[in-house]
Amino acid sequence: MQFTKKKVKYFYNFAEKLGAKSGFLAPHFFNYARKSFKGVLISAGGYSPETAKEAVESGLSDAVAFGRLYISNPDLVRRVKEEKELNKYDRATFYGGAEKGYTDYNFLT
Repeated sequence: MQFTKKKVKYFYNFAEKLGAKSGFLAPHFFNYARKSFKGVLISAGGYSPETAKEAVESGLSDAVAFGRLYISNPDLVRRVKEEKELNKYDRATFYGGAEKGYTDYNFLT
């Protein structure tokens, strides 16, 4: 990888696109990236709070970003800290149409 030579500060990858669900390609890619790239490695795509914790604790990623879970859980950090159930997201309502599915997900009370 030429990223370190070019002084790239972080590398953001979509684990879901790299086969993370299959459990094969993503760990091999992350191991290669970790050895080859000395900056911050941020992963995203298809992670649950539990699998994100595993990725960071194992050293495969320095951080994990969430997208869909944040849309459906605007209080995601609190839900994870308090081990509360997460709202399910409705992908069909993301980023278009009316407010349904983007601004009407429930917060914890």
